Amino acid sequence: MAKAGDFCRLRIGAGDVPLATTLFRGAALSHRRSCARRLRALEIYGFSIGAFVKGAAAGMAPAIEVNNGTLPNVQLHFIAPLAFSRSNGMSTEFGPGDLEFGVKYRFLTAEPDDWWPQIGIFPMLEVPTDAERNLGTGSTMPSCPYGCRRIPENG
Repeated sequence: MAKAGDFCRLRIGAGDVPLATTLFRGAALSHRRSCARRLRALEIYGFSIGAFVKGAAAGMAPAIEVNNGTLPNVQLHFIAPLAFSRSNGMSTEFGPGDLEFGVKYRFLTAEPDDWWPQIGIFPMLEVPTDAERNLGTGSTMPSCPYGCRRIPENG
C-alpha cells in the first residue's frame, strides 16, 4: 500500500518489459531488474504521475525516461518531466520538473547455473529545475539504490 509521499510510475514498455508496471519510489529495484540491460539497448518510456488531495495537486505529465546500455554491465539513465503543481487557492503552475541522471552498474554477473546472484548499484542524482514555482524539490538529491537478482535456471 502506498503512503503519503510515495508516487507511482506507469511504464509502457516493449520486449520483455511488462506493458504496464506500477513502481513505488524507494522500492524500484525490487520491481526492476537489478542489472544493466544488454549492450547498446535503448529503452524509452513515457509516463505520468500525480497526487490530488483536497484541492491541491502535484505531479509530472508527461515525462520521458531514457535508458541506454552503453558499455558491458553499464546502463545510463535519464528522466525529463514536465511538472504541474497547484496549492489550495493558487493557480496551477506548469513547467520543467527535476531532472534525474543515473548509472546502473552490475559488478557481479551470474549465469543461470551459478549459485550466486547478479549484484548491481544504481547511483542517481536528481537536479532541481524550477523550485520557485513549486515544480520540484529545490535541492539536489543523490541516491544509490542497490539490488541483486537470481537468474532462474529455466531463463
